[in-house]
Amino acid sequence: MVAVLDFSVAGAELTSVEVGLLTDVSRATARETLGGGFTIITQESIQDLLKSHGKTLEQCQGECETETGKLLGAEYVVSGKILKAFGAYKVNLKVHRTSPPELLDAAVLTVHTLPELEDCVRRATAKILATIGEMGPSAPARASSPTPSPTPRLAPRPTPRRYRRRTAPPRRRLFAPPGGGGGGPPPAAGGGCAAGALERC
Repeated sequence: MVAVLDFSVAGAELTSVEVGLLTDVSRATARETLGGGFTIITQESIQDLLKSHGKTLEQCQGECETETGKLLGAEYVVSGKILKAFGAYKVNLKVHRTSPPELLDAAVLTVHTLPELEDCVRRATAKILATIGEMGPSAPARASSPTPSPTPRLAPRPTPRRYRRRTAPPRRRLFAPPGGGGGGPPPAAGGGCAAGALERC
C-alpha cells in the first residue's frame, strides 16, 4: 500500500482547500503511475486509521514520514512540501519505504506562478514513484518448508562366522581287544603278574 500524506506549506499563499486539491492530484497521479499493483490509501482512510491510534493529520505532519506510514500499515509513504523561495514556488516531494526506513527518491521542481503548481505536482509525483513501479509490490514472505531429515541407513548385519566342527581324535587303547593281534597279553587271572614280568612277581 502507498500513503500520500497531506502536503505542508511554507511561505506560499495557498489556502487549505488549495493544498488539499494538490494532495489529491498527487494521489490520483500515484494511482495512474503505479496501476493496479498497489493500493493508494484515500484521505478518509488515513484519517480513520490515525484516529484509531489517537492521532490526527495535523499531529503527524511534524513527525517522521516512516513512522506515520507504519501507523497506516503502508509499505511506501509520499510526503510533500510547497514553499516559496527566491521569488519562485518550489514543490518538494519525497517517497520513503517504511520497513526498513529508507528514502527511495526525491524531487524538487520549480514554477513561477500558482496555476503551474498542479502540473508541477503531477510531474514530481510521477518522477519519484517511477522507482517504486520498477521495483513492483513486495511479495509476501513464504514460509520455508522444513527440510526432510535423511532416512538413516542401517548398518549391514555382519555375516555369521561358520565354525568347522572339530572331530575328537580317537582314544588310544592301552590293550588290544581279546582275540586281536598286535597288542600285549592280557593281565593274568587272579592278580598274577603278566608273562615276562620280573622275577619278584
